[in-house]
Amino acid sequence: MNAAQIDDAVQADKLDVKKSTLQSKQLAMAVSELMNKQQSEEKAAIDRKISLQSKVATFQLSPLEILDQQIHTDQLQLLMLRVTELQTENQSLTEMQRKREQESNEVVCYLQQEIHKRDMKVAQFSEKLAVSKLKYATEVMALKHSKASLLAQAEDNHRTQRDQWNQEVVELRKDVQQLEPFRDLKNSLHAEMNELQELLKQERESFEKSLLDSERHNLEEKSKLQRDYERKFDLVKQQAREDARNGLDADTRKIISDNRRMKAELQFQLQITEELHRDKQEREEQVRKLALELQISHDKEHEYASQAGKQQRVIRQLQKQVKETQVQLSQSMQAFEHYQHTQENKVTKAIEDKAIDVEGLRQLVFLKNKELRQLRRLSQTVLDQRTLVEKFLLESIEQVRLELVRERRQETEAKHFCAQQALRIYNAKMEAAEPAQAGRIRFPHLSPRSLNGDAEMEKPTHGLTVSDIRKQCDVDLRKLSWEERERILRVLFAKINGYQTATSSPVEKVKPQQMDQEIVYFATEPMNQSETRTTQFSIHGPSRDTEVATATGTATSCSAQKLRMTLLGLPNTPDSMYKSL
Repeated sequence: MNAAQIDDAVQADKLDVKKSTLQSKQLAMAVSELMNKQQSEEKAAIDRKISLQSKVATFQLSPLEILDQQIHTDQLQLLMLRVTELQTENQSLTEMQRKREQESNEVVCYLQQEIHKRDMKVAQFSEKLAVSKLKYATEVMALKHSKASLLAQAEDNHRTQRDQWNQEVVELRKDVQQLEPFRDLKNSLHAEMNELQELLKQERESFEKSLLDSERHNLEEKSKLQRDYERKFDLVKQQAREDARNGLDADTRKIISDNRRMKAELQFQLQITEELHRDKQEREEQVRKLALELQISHDKEHEYASQAGKQQRVIRQLQKQVKETQVQLSQSMQAFEHYQHTQENKVTKAIEDKAIDVEGLRQLVFLKNKELRQLRRLSQTVLDQRTLVEKFLLESIEQVRLELVRERRQETEAKHFCAQQALRIYNAKMEAAEPAQAGRIRFPHLSPRSLNGDAEMEKPTHGLTVSDIRKQCDVDLRKLSWEERERILRVLFAKINGYQTATSSPVEKVKPQQMDQEIVYFATEPMNQSETRTTQFSIHGPSRDTEVATATGTATSCSAQKLRMTLLGLPNTPDSMYKSL
């Protein structure tokens, strides 16, 4: 049973209750309207009949009969007033009946709400149970997945770390293998460097020698050219002087061409000198570069040696770490397997405990549902019995009231009739009386009875009012006699217990020995919280007020007690079980 089905059932019950209440209200309203209409029609017919009778009687009756007719009309008016009063009382009683039906419907609604609350609690417990089962299942699955993921992650980390270490070891081995050709290369480089150093020394010496020779040759050439230039300049100057003296001729032009040629040769010599200087600078730069490369090769050799030592130390350290990690991995695998085994045992034990709890909760829910169904049946039975008892009680009281009114009305009518008869006899005697003496009339003798009758006859016409006559016909249930009350209680209790007894049978006086033996069982059982047995009610007559309070119900006189509806002959359910729901 889920929450949606429970809500649908509760809504259907509420709709049924509303329909029943509406139908009962509509029925009560229709009955009241029909009764009012019928009473109004009867009243109008009686008024018309009375008016016709009064009109006919005025022409046919004597004055005494007219007086009697007037008295009857007054009585009929009083009776009509009484009828209207009874109609209003009937309306009030129907209203009371409607209110009581409404109260019974409210009780049914309250019981249905309680049942709905219990159903909701059961549904909540079932939902909590399902949620707890799902939660524990998800937790178990999550633990399994987490442990599997942790194990896979640890294996992956170990595998990757092992692969990385293997790769580093392989690289280190390759580096170690490459160190041997490096050593050979180093030796060959040392030999080549030595040869290059010797060649460099030789070239440097030869270059220095050639440089010195070229400088010396250049200086000699320069000095020689300078001398030649000076000599030629002197010759040219002298020749120029002579030409200037003798005039210019073909030789002068030849000398000018020679000067130009010598100038070109001088420029060529200067260019060669510059090229030699540049060659010298380049050679010095090469010597500097070779010295730097030699220093770099020495530094490389030292660096390679230190790196080889470091790599050897790192290889030994990594091998040691690989061994330690292998030991740690084996230990962690053993610890993880032990932890996994313990967790699996805990989870299986928790699942078994939860399965036991679930089975117990299922049994509890089944028992609660069964108890709720029984409670519904009992509440419906109690409600039906209560409605039947209330209806019968009201009908019995109303019937007794009507009987008493009828008896009192008959008594008053009989008294009034006797008074009228006495008045007629007295009037006849007065008319038949003869004068005993002259101027005197002998009146008939008045007896005390006739005087009382005359007084009673004159009361409704002179001293009594309409309210007094209405009070005479009114019935107070508190003034009922012991026989009437006992008859009502007998009929009521017989109806409650299912016995078919005649209410009109003569009431026999009950002996005190029999009064203790005649016990009538109630359908409503007042009891305290600790009591679970059914109570009995015995008919005793020490006081009438206690019997009337017992007939109307024990809930008003025992307000401190808790009224619980139970079925006759069935044991009560303790309050703890209701509280547990």
